[in-house]
Amino acid sequence: MRGKKLREIREKKGLSLREAARKASISPTLLSLIETGKRKPTSAVLVKLASVLSVPQDELLFLYDYYEINEVNRRLHRLAKEFDAVLFEHLEEITSLGEGAKKDVLRMIEAVLEKEKEKKKND
Repeated sequence: MRGKKLREIREKKGLSLREAARKASISPTLLSLIETGKRKPTSAVLVKLASVLSVPQDELLFLYDYYEINEVNRRLHRLAKEFDAVLFEHLEEITSLGEGAKKDVLRMIEAVLEKEKEKKKND
């Protein structure tokens, strides 16, 4: 999905795969692997591609789950202000869980949020 989005951006700019790769100083093979989802680009490659595609770096970095440290800190600070103290304490515990357990917690949170959305919609 990410690669498809990247390819769509490139095509909208009217660039061939070879042309975009050449301008970004990467191999066409690498760009093809990225666009087909077979390889995750490094943040450095995304910065090069952002320049070539004339899109904000953040747009591509966000697409591939790369976040600037300052952005993460801003988001955490905002969330900390909004969170109840108890929830914030649990957040610290959750971050120390294994990946499987984190996914379980996320699914539970999403289910509760979806239930609340439905409740508000029906009110």
